[in-house]
Amino acid sequence: MSLRLEGLNAGTAPTGGSLTTMGNPKCAPELRVKFIQKERIYLRRLSHQDVDGEYLKMLSDPQVTKYLTVGKIPPSLADLDAYVSSFDGNNNAVAFAVVETAADRFMGTATLNSINWVSGTADIGMALGPQFRGHGYPDEVLSAIVPYAFESLKLRRVYMGVLESDAERIKAAKSVGFVQEGVWRAHSLVEGTYEDEIWFGLIKE
Repeated sequence: MSLRLEGLNAGTAPTGGSLTTMGNPKCAPELRVKFIQKERIYLRRLSHQDVDGEYLKMLSDPQVTKYLTVGKIPPSLADLDAYVSSFDGNNNAVAFAVVETAADRFMGTATLNSINWVSGTADIGMALGPQFRGHGYPDEVLSAIVPYAFESLKLRRVYMGVLESDAERIKAAKSVGFVQEGVWRAHSLVEGTYEDEIWFGLIKE
């Protein structure tokens, strides 16, 4: 999924960019969230304390990076720290750490990128460690971040891009109600082959 989730430049919008353009800073709800709790996971704000060897290892793993469509790969700790900093004071993007509830273990990240307060839209991104693939976690991540986008941020539409080979995330998108809206043909280079990027959207009812 727009695996901007996961890319290091993902969600890096100019601080206050759209708000300055709109000329009305009051139209943007404050991006503050402590916890979004689901059955097996919770989301909290991504912090500089998350920038460690495990996070770096995750974004250097070929089983993770093969699904990323943007960002510098592999990153360094400095890259990760700069990525986290890009969300500080950024009214157009928000990043969460995805944490396994039982072990209180960092699993990856989920993001809302390119938030457009005029149109009420945002691009969803997600990156999870390889050990968490195949267990349905993307479903829980989406079921946590979508209500936050609609109910807390008062957005009306979210969207995301998923590589055609990422069957688990395609299934997750459909399971929470996303509709396939288009295909960017042969858009992303994955292990030597150009793959389609499938775009899904969900509109608040």
